[in-house]
Amino acid sequence: MRYLKYIIFVLSVFCIIDTSMAEPAAKIKYLMNEPVTLFDWGIYRLDKYFEDVHIEGAQSTILWTSYDWDKNILTLNFTVETNTKSRDEAKKIGKSLIDMVRVSLGVDPDNGKPYAGNSRLYTQHFSHSSAQDDSKPKGLESELDNITVIEVLVVAGDYQRGLKCKAPLLGTKIMFEE
Repeated sequence: MRYLKYIIFVLSVFCIIDTSMAEPAAKIKYLMNEPVTLFDWGIYRLDKYFEDVHIEGAQSTILWTSYDWDKNILTLNFTVETNTKSRDEAKKIGKSLIDMVRVSLGVDPDNGKPYAGNSRLYTQHFSHSSAQDDSKPKGLESELDNITVIEVLVVAGDYQRGLKCKAPLLGTKIMFEE
């Protein structure tokens, strides 16, 4: 009788333990095997870096980074919701955000030039963080700087039409359009 209890106990333990293992489906394995490029990774890191940005006078700020393959332009897109009362206030908010992005990426907003040779766009976002990459093409940092544009859409409660502010990463010029 004692052995019977022991056998029942051992069998019940084996019944409780589930030894089956699931494997990813073929379509999921495809995603697991596709590599992420440094360009993909850099865009993701830019989005994460600026996701919690807050501008004075803004109720909310949304960012997404995009790349136009036909025009070779990398764009940091911001949409800012605010209760501003005028076009001039909307312009100040747009300029403030553009200046903040420039400073965050190592560009002096007063003269439009990087503080140290090139912006931090490549080193902070588009490079391996753990090692020196000797295979990197010369001039990559400046190329990234030159194709990067900042666009801000200021959507205002009282100023319903919205104001689009657009500027290159390098330089001081900001274009405004309604």
